[in-house]
This record gives sequence, C-alpha cells and structure tokens, in this order.
Amino acid sequence: SVKYGFDGFVLAHEIFHALDTH
Repeated sequence: SVKYGFDGFVLAHEIFHALDTH
C-alpha cells in the first residue's frame, strides 16, 4: 500500500512537472 501510494506521488509529481515545463 505504501509503495503504491509513493509511486503514485512520484508519478503525479513527474506529470505535474512535465505539464509545468510544457
């Protein structure tokens, strides 16, 4: 559960950063 939540956070962060960069 924790790993899944962490991965989700990282994924969301990468996406958010990508959108910000774009």
